[in-house]
Amino acid sequence: MFAKLSLTLLTLSTATLAQFPSNPFFIRNIQSGKILDVEGGSTEPGAGLILWDRQGSNFGNQLWTYERGRLVSNSSGLFLENVPPGTVLQMNVRGNDLNQAWAYNFQRLTPYDFSVSITGQDGNVESGSRVVVDRGNGDAQRWVFDEA
Repeated sequence: MFAKLSLTLLTLSTATLAQFPSNPFFIRNIQSGKILDVEGGSTEPGAGLILWDRQGSNFGNQLWTYERGRLVSNSSGLFLENVPPGTVLQMNVRGNDLNQAWAYNFQRLTPYDFSVSITGQDGNVESGSRVVVDRGNGDAQRWVFDEA
């Protein structure tokens, strides 16, 4: 029984990993077409996330890499950190907690708590909107990856 459960979890983990690009990528909101962006191009821990127009592959604050279950900003090397629902997502140094673990399921970016996913604050996904995790299942919470 335990071996079967372990194999199932490994299979799910592998399936999730396969959905993230292996090269740097943009994270684009399906509803608005806006890109996940580290606000002000900050490279400091605690920097918040916003949605913005795509600027190009020379703007590392809009580029991401998936590294062992974590989303890493290409400009700073900081990790996307989950926060309580409704709070602006932020970047931080690598930790060992689940609050930096992310999965991609049905076009939703979810932390370890699958009842929430990334979206614009108050459902607003236009340029300048702050990015939070929240409950719901609308197009504002759907994302795709565009390789740089």
